[in-house]
Amino acid sequence: MAEVISNTQGQNLTTSNQGTNVRAVIQPVSHFVLQTTSGAITISESNSFGAVNPTQFRTTSKITFTGSKKVYALCQGQVLVQPQIGNTSKVNLILKPFAQPIKDLGIKYIIYRGLNKSDFVANDVIVGDENNGTEFIKHIWKEFNQFYSTENTNQPKPTFAANFIGFPTTTNPQTDLSVLIDTFFYKLSETLVDTVTGEATEPKEKAFELPMVKRGMYLGDITGELGIDIVLNSGEYYIENDPTPFKFDLNYARATDFMLDLASATTPFQEKLLKEVCTKFIDIVAFYGLHANGSGKIYVDETATPLTTKDTIFGLLTSFYTKNTQYIYLQANRQRSYNFYENYKYSEDNANNIKIGTTLANGTETIFGHASWPIHKVANNENLYIQLTTDNYSEATLYVKLGNLQTSHENNFVRNTNLLQPASEDPSITIDYNYTQTIGFQFEKSGTEVIASIVQLIYEGKQLTVSEYIAPPIDPNADPIVPSIFYLKDIDDIFGLLNAKSFIATKNENELPSVIEEELQLIHFPNALKKTDVAAVKVKKIEDFIKIDEDSDLQRVTFETLLVDSDFDESTYIKNNTSLKEGNTAKTISYSKEQNNYYQPKKPFSFSTVLFTDSGSTITGVILEQEQGKLPAKKILGITKEEYQQLIAIIGSNNLINPKIYFRNLLENEEDYFLSIEDVQYKSYTLDVIAENATGELFLFCLNEDVRLYSVDDRIYASKKYSESIPFTKNKNISLDLI
Repeated sequence: MAEVISNTQGQNLTTSNQGTNVRAVIQPVSHFVLQTTSGAITISESNSFGAVNPTQFRTTSKITFTGSKKVYALCQGQVLVQPQIGNTSKVNLILKPFAQPIKDLGIKYIIYRGLNKSDFVANDVIVGDENNGTEFIKHIWKEFNQFYSTENTNQPKPTFAANFIGFPTTTNPQTDLSVLIDTFFYKLSETLVDTVTGEATEPKEKAFELPMVKRGMYLGDITGELGIDIVLNSGEYYIENDPTPFKFDLNYARATDFMLDLASATTPFQEKLLKEVCTKFIDIVAFYGLHANGSGKIYVDETATPLTTKDTIFGLLTSFYTKNTQYIYLQANRQRSYNFYENYKYSEDNANNIKIGTTLANGTETIFGHASWPIHKVANNENLYIQLTTDNYSEATLYVKLGNLQTSHENNFVRNTNLLQPASEDPSITIDYNYTQTIGFQFEKSGTEVIASIVQLIYEGKQLTVSEYIAPPIDPNADPIVPSIFYLKDIDDIFGLLNAKSFIATKNENELPSVIEEELQLIHFPNALKKTDVAAVKVKKIEDFIKIDEDSDLQRVTFETLLVDSDFDESTYIKNNTSLKEGNTAKTISYSKEQNNYYQPKKPFSFSTVLFTDSGSTITGVILEQEQGKLPAKKILGITKEEYQQLIAIIGSNNLINPKIYFRNLLENEEDYFLSIEDVQYKSYTLDVIAENATGELFLFCLNEDVRLYSVDDRIYASKKYSESIPFTKNKNISLDLI
């Protein structure tokens, strides 16, 4: 049985405890969004975040009050202002965080709904000036004047039009409400070239970027009620032809308040996808509740000293209906919510998939979620204990991205004997191996009241199987073909982003964007002790090209994992509080046809190569190395753009959803390897795609033409054309044992 441990939240990792049962404290710093003086504020049950019923989910929390109040920036960020649908005197403000208020909780947008339009724009122009208006207005006027006073131009300064802060005007009406919000934050200034002089100039109305504001800036006033949405960050990209009925577009941005509604779905699978969207939002009450841990700070109004104690922070929330609610977010295989694929259930006859209780021993079976939406919630419980369904496979792992664990773990990871039930040595004791060990969490209290909070978990406790897609036969009388069934390996759950398009604009054909998936995934690395270590990673996709000769170049696509958190054996890897934790951001990379500026891993990683022969062909094997002689905690996939386009073609022709790469091993046993005549051990795979089809069924789709991958180190998987383009000195005399 699991054991409750002492509360070690907030302790620093040391060499003596090696991370066991220790989790570093989160240190949130935010500003309260609404003025706290001049009257009480409240959020009623009907205005609260969460599931309303099985078909509706409210994303907007509505804070109501009497009269008028000031509104403040929750954190530092960029501001976009939009009109509110149905009310010409109101605007909505979208704040895109620049500095995250909680390091472990990536926020993409904070949507303020219902501010007074008169504080921002009138007659298509920005109101006020450097000395008149709200703090926000005076700030942006100052920035605008400074921007144009430094411009080297003979043209007069333009009118400070409303579209400089994203607001539509008569000349720029923004009638297409399907435009995604991110396109405003990543707009690219256009350059106009005079047809006579050839001189390039930037249009004045497009040169000024959306303004940046500091945490706590007084944005504007609001009367009666303030709607607030907090949107979690998945990444700065979009999916072309995404079938999900909901989009983060201007329809959403301009709404008075917002509710996910299954009525907008046209198929059962669209309903399922729409339900997944609720996991992209969090309750602002629970967000502020996370600050009440003894290390958080909330600034209020114009006061210089923040609230820091549990009681004073909880005091801000006491009139909010969800002040005592704890939310559980549970991500499972392929970055879908728990039991999205209906593989997490007790049995075919028992749909329950979680046990929940307030002590180690009193767990009650139920179905994860609330009102059929995939966020679970409990209320006013200081302690929470859960058990999840499992098939007890060896790499089953739970990672606690956010939450105060009260049962045994290692660096926030729960696995092995901390997760799986041990075999019973007493035949009189019956153990239910369909459930994991009990995993416990503790929440903060103010007096007798438990403070609203959030737990974010990533769990892969059952192996997922997938059938190979077999097209319907042309001849209806033909014998049916029995599809092959495949178990998804660890690596098959990692490399997605196949049809992801970056929001970041590029200036020319030689500037290529990278894309990062911000949602974490779990991956295992073999260590020197012939065991496996585990890490939480992001995935990045990078495009580049290598100049072959004067007239041609080779375009390539590289996928790499970025380490976020880990539970590593330190004799094998550098300990996890080093620079290996990669905080990479998506950006563009410029390439030149005059010189190669190709992708290569950042320090402390580097490439080396070894030549070997496979079926008469010379293959360049690529080895990922790391400084200090440690094993690299990274996985890389490299293919050419032409090979990548084969993946895109199969996705497009089959209307595939959530596609990821499957590595089909050419050997039956994953532990086996080929041995070349040069005495080089290697593995070889062909690329396939695993994805959901239009009805939500999960299949493996084969490419029309095989793309072969090779790996000599179980770290880099590269095609022949990709690896032979790596411009490094090849080491011909290496015999590499697979780790």
